[in-house]
Amino acid sequence: MRSLLLCVLVLFTIGLSSCTPDDAETPSDHAPTSQRLNSAIFRASDPYHDKELQSWLKRAADRIDSLRKSNIQIRVVDASDQPVAGAKVHLRMKRHHFTFGTAVSAQLLTDTTADGERYRQAVKRLFNKVVLENDLKWGPWLAHTPRYNQFQTLRALYWLKDQGIPVRGHYLAWGYTKESDPVRFRPEAPDTYRNAIFEHIREKINVIDGLVAEWDVINHIVTRRNHNLAEVYGKNIWVELLQLAHSLAPAQRRFVNEGRILIHHRNNRRDAYRQAIQYLIEHDAPLDGIGMMGHFNASTLTPPDDLWRIFDQFAVFGLPILITEFDVRFGNMGERYVLTPEEEQLQAAYTRAFLTAAFSHPAVEGILLWGFWEGRHWYPSAALYQLDWSPKPNGQVWEELTLHAWWTDTTGITDETGRFLTRGFKGAYELDVRHEDKYLHKEFVVQDSSISLDIHAR
Repeated sequence: MRSLLLCVLVLFTIGLSSCTPDDAETPSDHAPTSQRLNSAIFRASDPYHDKELQSWLKRAADRIDSLRKSNIQIRVVDASDQPVAGAKVHLRMKRHHFTFGTAVSAQLLTDTTADGERYRQAVKRLFNKVVLENDLKWGPWLAHTPRYNQFQTLRALYWLKDQGIPVRGHYLAWGYTKESDPVRFRPEAPDTYRNAIFEHIREKINVIDGLVAEWDVINHIVTRRNHNLAEVYGKNIWVELLQLAHSLAPAQRRFVNEGRILIHHRNNRRDAYRQAIQYLIEHDAPLDGIGMMGHFNASTLTPPDDLWRIFDQFAVFGLPILITEFDVRFGNMGERYVLTPEEEQLQAAYTRAFLTAAFSHPAVEGILLWGFWEGRHWYPSAALYQLDWSPKPNGQVWEELTLHAWWTDTTGITDETGRFLTRGFKGAYELDVRHEDKYLHKEFVVQDSSISLDIHAR
C-alpha cells in the first residue's frame, strides 16, 4: 500500500507514470541513482488507488483551509461612521505566518559578486526564516578563514535583521562527540570536554546577543555515534544544556533536533527521540519545540499519510514541530550529480507531497530547506535552483505553492454595507483602499481564525 500510494501520488502531482516501490532492493546512497530508479520502475494506474489519493488530497486541502486560512472582513466607513459602498480594496500578503525557510551561508549573504546579489535577492523573495547552515557550529564559529569567521557571520546576521528575516541558531551543543570538535573528548577526562561545551555556549550566546530567534540547543540528541553525551554524563546533561540556554537568552526559543524521524528507514530514531522528549518534559526542562530533519533519497521517501501519523505521534507533547532540514537528494555529498528527467520529476513530486503533508498538519509550524542553490548546497542535486539560477522542477513546485497556491493577493469592491469579505492565508498583510479622491493604506497581521478591520475614509 505504501508503494502504490506514493507512486500514484507522483502520478497525480507531476504526471510521472513510474516510481521506486518499497519492496524493491533498498539502494545505497552511493549507487548510481538513475540505475537504482530504472531498475525498479513499475506502472500504477488502478482507478481505485486514484480515488484513494483524491480522497487524501481532499482531506489535506480541507485541513489547510481550516488551519492556515482566516476569514478577513474589511469595513470601510466615512467620517460619520456610515458605510462606504463601492470602495476599491486590494489585499495582499507580505509574509506567511507559517515558516517557509532555508539554510543559508554567511559568506554568500555578504558576498559582493553577482551571485552574492542573486543569493540575497532570492532569500528575500522566497523565504521568511533562515538558519545559518554551518557558521554558528562550534568549529566554524572559532575559525578565521574566508569561508567561516565571526566578523562575516555577524555581518550576515545584521543584514538579516535589517530585512526582518528571523534566524534559527544552529546549534549550541551536538548530541555526541566529534573528531572535528575544537576540544577533543578524552574518556579519561570527560569533564574537560563538558566544561568546554558549556563555556562555548556562554561565549557564543553573549556575542550573538539576540540576533537569533531560537536555538537548536542539542542537535542529534539521541544519535548513537562516538560518545553520546547522555551515555557519558547521564541524561540530565540535556536538561542542564536547556537550562543554560534559558538562563542566558530567555527570549530565544529552545529546540532539540534529530534525524531519521521522518524518512522511511528501518533504523529510524522515533522511539528514542520520543523517550528523550518525554524525559525532558518530566524533568521540567525549558523546551519550546521539536526539530525534525528530513533528508530524503529515492529509497527513503515516506508517503504523506504516514508523515501525518509521525506528526501525530509527536504532537501529543503539545510542542510545535519544525521541519528543520528538508531536501530530496541524489548522488553523493558535494557531487555535481546530473539528474535524469525522471529523477527531477520524482524529486519535484515528493517536494509537493511533503510540503502539503506538513502544511496540513496542526502541530507543524514550518519547514526549512537545507539549502536552495546548487552553488552552495551539501548535496547539489537537492537544490531548487541550478548554478545559473534557473529553477528546477522542485523549485517550480516551491514557488507555485508558497508564492501562489498558498498565497493571498485579492481585489474587490465594498458592498452596500461597506464590507469586503474574503478568506486568506495567515500572515502579514498590506491593505490599500481607494474611494473617490481618498487613498488609505494599512498593514496588519492575521493569526486567528477571523479578523475584522474598520477603515475610516476621512
